[in-house]
Amino acid sequence: MPHARAATSPVEGDLTPMIDVTFLLLVFFLCTLAFKPLEGRLEALLPRDGGEARDHDLAILLEPLELHLQPDPTRSHGVQVHAGGRGALSVEALGPLVRELLARNPDLRARIAAGPGVTHGMVVAVLDECLAAGLRELGFAAG
Repeated sequence: MPHARAATSPVEGDLTPMIDVTFLLLVFFLCTLAFKPLEGRLEALLPRDGGEARDHDLAILLEPLELHLQPDPTRSHGVQVHAGGRGALSVEALGPLVRELLARNPDLRARIAAGPGVTHGMVVAVLDECLAAGLRELGFAAG
């Protein structure tokens, strides 16, 4: 005898209690959330002398000294140096300038940018002059 199938209706669950519990958990976590305060110790490099004005040039302190090299056959070593907007200098005049700037700012950095036509020998001459003047942080920039 075949079994008679009972008429079954599809079971539909009521999702209202689950949604209520989800929103209650959401509200609970939002109410108990504690954000880290942004206040606190502010890291800053402040002057130790109380902030009195010095004779340092702000551009020298923040940016490296730009040394742009261009070939000039009339000068020694065949190169002229444009140092931070000070006009065209010879390699020999670069040494006293670097010493003066180092006296005002011992953390001076320089960047050498060689233009077209500048040879390696010209760059080495400028590099040697800077090292002889006491400059220790040198970098190279593209053209």
